[in-house]
Amino acid sequence: MRWSISVLTNLNKGSYGTAYAARDVSTSQVLCAKVCLKKRVREGKDFIRGMVTELRAYKRIAASEEGLRTWLMELHGVVQDPERVIFMMALGIDALHSIGIIHRDIKPENILLSAASSDVRIRITDFTNSWIAPGDTADEWQRAYDVAPGSPLEWWRVYSKRYIGTKEYLAPEIRKKQWYGIMVDWWSLGCLAYDLIAGDALFPDDRSVNFYYKWEAEKTTSPYVLYRAGFLEEDEASMMSGLLNLEPHSRFRLQHLKKHPFFVDRRTRHNVFDELRGPPSSPTIPSLGGSDELAVHYTLEEEPMCYAAPEPYREDGMPASKAQVMFDQFGWINPNGMWAHR
Repeated sequence: MRWSISVLTNLNKGSYGTAYAARDVSTSQVLCAKVCLKKRVREGKDFIRGMVTELRAYKRIAASEEGLRTWLMELHGVVQDPERVIFMMALGIDALHSIGIIHRDIKPENILLSAASSDVRIRITDFTNSWIAPGDTADEWQRAYDVAPGSPLEWWRVYSKRYIGTKEYLAPEIRKKQWYGIMVDWWSLGCLAYDLIAGDALFPDDRSVNFYYKWEAEKTTSPYVLYRAGFLEEDEASMMSGLLNLEPHSRFRLQHLKKHPFFVDRRTRHNVFDELRGPPSSPTIPSLGGSDELAVHYTLEEEPMCYAAPEPYREDGMPASKAQVMFDQFGWINPNGMWAHR
């Protein structure tokens, strides 16, 4: 089973998830994709009960006769997107920079989600606004004359001053029409990481951007992202704040993310980079602790249809994240849906 979806626009934000209009890339069919933050869902039993009930209902509908399904909404599938998706975006951005390209428009609409079974991968797409060495204008050529096509770009150099991109994800240096380099993409990743984890746009308008400038100028000790979303964990806020540093030379890039606690398992000390570079681990179902986890696990396990695919686990049998354990039976593809036979 292989598929890709592209996010088109935000539709609505609910109590435990955000709904997006999305397009299935292979068929161009427009879908509604609902994204839920696992850590937020785990905080309330009502949220958990609601998700379980909804999935049970869709499984029951999928098992019913075709004539009955005509009048009912159906779910094509449930796919779990672990936190490592952010790191895969970082790998993609770094790959572009290594071949002389600055994307300049990193945003949800330009990230494709691809999957083979339960193994989720992302692809960066749409290079319409990209800067490609050695540039397009005489001024850019003068600055990048020594950069051969396909050669890596240096993090400390500047290559363009063209105002381009999507406003909500523009780095300060682009907004101010200054010369900039590859660090603009890392800023955009910080904005996108906030989108994914907090479920909302960090800078929806100029007012929010100017408030952030003021916040940073006053050297406020608390991270701005925590002011916007108080439920964020310390590692999450630290990772985002590093990517959203107003000073490009102090901004996080791949080499910093590789060692950041957000991407490192506190118990095993394994990091996401090692997992993505190494061979896939064999799925092992861990022991579940707590009545809530057991209730979710067995309630969903007893439902029909399966095509269910748990998220991969590490070789030691532990789930990929603390919030993951109670969701290991949520992965499911509707056998009547568009992704059933890919």
